[in-house]
Amino acid sequence: MITRNSATKEWLDTVMKSYKRNDPGIVEKTIMALTLLEQLSVEGLDFIFKGEISLMLLLDSHNRFSLDIDILLPDKPKNLEDIFNRICSNGMFKSWSEDKRKTPSNVPKVHYGFVWNSTIDGTERTVLLDILFQETGNRELLKIPIKHRVIETVPPEVPVKVQSVDSLLGDKLTAFAPNTTGIPYAVEKEVEIIKQLFDLGILFDELNNLNSVHTSFTQNCLQELSYRQLRLNEEVVLNDCFDTALTLVYKGAYKTENFSRLMKGIRGFKNFVFNSSYSQEDAIRSAAKVMYLVQTILSGKDKYEKFETPEVVRELTINDPKWSKLNKIKKTDPEAFFYLFNAVKLLGG
Repeated sequence: MITRNSATKEWLDTVMKSYKRNDPGIVEKTIMALTLLEQLSVEGLDFIFKGEISLMLLLDSHNRFSLDIDILLPDKPKNLEDIFNRICSNGMFKSWSEDKRKTPSNVPKVHYGFVWNSTIDGTERTVLLDILFQETGNRELLKIPIKHRVIETVPPEVPVKVQSVDSLLGDKLTAFAPNTTGIPYAVEKEVEIIKQLFDLGILFDELNNLNSVHTSFTQNCLQELSYRQLRLNEEVVLNDCFDTALTLVYKGAYKTENFSRLMKGIRGFKNFVFNSSYSQEDAIRSAAKVMYLVQTILSGKDKYEKFETPEVVRELTINDPKWSKLNKIKKTDPEAFFYLFNAVKLLGG
């Protein structure tokens, strides 16, 4: 379990020694988000933890902070408010309230805010809990303990249900499609788009089963299209993902306005990465992985190629004139080029 010490200024100061380049407010909010997650589980709420923080628990390689909790419930429990009241009565949070933010009318989603007094400056701050009421479907699920280096824990461990890497990878593709099912360009949420790209790059490196990714994508894609009342199919959404990734790879030579928005997102994303940056080159590498993943799904593949060493690209060249400008990436980033080459190959180039 997470100790009460995790919510103290002394603990935050200790943690910040390992995250000197990050905003302490973001680190503290991540700690409190994990605390809220654990309290929901302790109080007996049976949910699937599907938000970005689940990647922090699932993968050691996932090195970015997240500030909100996203969970999935089949329907609203009658005792949900009682659970929230009990969580606040234990002293970690002062109060809770429903956040009446605007949600697309057909999305069965509610938002709650949990308030605590920051140890940084004593001001009230809020962790958001987003609940999507939806059946589990055929998502691949795992049970993992709530453990991470930003929190202090003692036995017994508190487990939560999360989606598998492959299941999350399929879900994330639908979020990285700004013109269809994803976070749109036009709402000043460029950082959120880049968060999805970052996560896709990390998850791709841990990919196990393409069929599981495809199954997850199909389920989530069709659901999101239904919520938005869009008469589109999976192929359109996948091509949206591909096109968005390509916009980054071409560095402004393609869809200049969208490229500028994505670059704004990259610049704003730096505070969320553990002690490091996420450069344009890093984003292009992630985008190349997305382009290849999309083409494997569109081609119906169940096998995929993985980059091993720079030597593997030495003899590779993209000959199709439509895509040949991508050869410039070969010298600067062999890994990105490897995935671009294989994506173009699946396109018949």
